Amino acid sequence: MKPYLGDGMVCQRFSILITCFLGLVSPSLAEDWVEKQLPSYSAGVEFIAIGGDGLLYSIQSNPNGYVLTSLIDKYRFEFTGGDGFTGNILAAKEIVYLGSSCDAVAGSISGRWVNDSTGLNVVVEGNSGQRLDFRFLDTGLEPAHSC
Repeated sequence: MKPYLGDGMVCQRFSILITCFLGLVSPSLAEDWVEKQLPSYSAGVEFIAIGGDGLLYSIQSNPNGYVLTSLIDKYRFEFTGGDGFTGNILAAKEIVYLGSSCDAVAGSISGRWVNDSTGLNVVVEGNSGQRLDFRFLDTGLEPAHSC
C-alpha cells in the first residue's frame, strides 16, 4: 500500500521549506562581496582585526598577550519559560585572549594560537579541533607577541 500524500501539497510545501532553509544557510559567494571602508563605529579604534566570524575586533596588547574585543555585540535568545516562546534577548561582546605563551581562550574554545610570518594572520586552534581566524589590519602593537 502506498502512503497517502494528498494532492502533492505536502511534498510541495516541504520542497519550498527546504529551498528557503538552504537559501538562509548557504555561504555568500565571492561575487557577493564588495569592497568597503571600515564602518563609522570603528572610528577612533587604533588597532583592528577582522574575525573569520565577520566581526570587527579592537586589539589591545599588554605584557600577557593580546585581547581582542568585538566592536559590536552578538545576540542570542534565551528561553526562560516552558512554553517555547518566552525568553530574553541577550547581548555581549565577543572577547578573545591570545596569551604571550601562545595559549588562547575564545568563549568556550581554549587552545593555542599561531601567526604567520607577517604577523597579520592569526589562527586560534582549539583543543577539540575548533578553529578561529583573524586578520590584523595593522602592525605596530606594543608589546608585540608572536607564536
